[in-house]
Amino acid sequence: FNGKIFKSNIAVNTAINKSQLEGRPIFQYSPSSTGSLNYQALAVEVMERLQQKVKKRPTAKYQRLAKSA
Repeated sequence: FNGKIFKSNIAVNTAINKSQLEGRPIFQYSPSSTGSLNYQALAVEVMERLQQKVKKRPTAKYQRLAKSA
């Protein structure tokens, strides 16, 4: 699974369970909890990976030029 699994871990956390029971996002319920910080780290990792994929793709303009050549 090289490169397909994220490195971030979401720890079991009572704040996550309580936020679910209250129907509130963990970021509102307890923004400084371990669970909130874990999800923030995962979000950063997802965004970084998406940015890497976008940088690797040729632009639409480049693709059109390559097809017409």
